[in-house]
Amino acid sequence: MMARDHEVMVIEQQELGPEVFRLGLAAPSLARELRPGQFLMVKPPAEGAQDPLLRRPFGYLTADPETGRIELLIREVGRGTALLRRVVPGERLMVLGPLGRGFTPVERGPVLIAAGGLGVVPLFELARLLAPSHPVTFVYGARKAEE
Repeated sequence: MMARDHEVMVIEQQELGPEVFRLGLAAPSLARELRPGQFLMVKPPAEGAQDPLLRRPFGYLTADPETGRIELLIREVGRGTALLRRVVPGERLMVLGPLGRGFTPVERGPVLIAAGGLGVVPLFELARLLAPSHPVTFVYGARKAEE
């Protein structure tokens, strides 16, 4: 599928820790197009005419084509992600996607998936895709126990 702009609606913003939050988005057409390993460019809500100017790239945690729901896991690291952390259900955002080639699923297993920090995000959907037909071992590393 060709990348294009999508207007999506925020349906959930859940705090998961001091720096990390999850955004639930209603994006039916985008949820049907996404493949594991692809990513999105999200435009934070503007506080001025062009502030912030640039979109932020995020891998997606889950995409459900049946419900049209996409979930992003985001760490607040700067101005753009701070603005995204303040969005509320009902607010609309512009999202460009799907972007990237995505993963090529293996034809046989078992499969070992290893990730650290928020590098886990694009691999989560891959694990869900492979789990019904392959034995999957998922290894996750974090800097702190809270993560």
